[in-house]
Amino acid sequence: MEPLIYIMKEAQQPERIDRVLSAQFNHSRSYFQHIINENGVRVNNAPISKASMIVKPGDRIEVIL
Repeated sequence: MEPLIYIMKEAQQPERIDRVLSAQFNHSRSYFQHIINENGVRVNNAPISKASMIVKPGDRIEVIL
């Protein structure tokens, strides 16, 4: 399956990654927290382990479901 990719827009405010993913892909924050805990999310090609990570404009988010 192809990963979901989202690039933070320049006009967006820095925000927690679980909130960004929840708003962008229409799933709950807890759903994305679980995926993050299972190493299914990368930011700028680096795996992340905390749903509280703050992403900022220009960051590339990749979600592997």
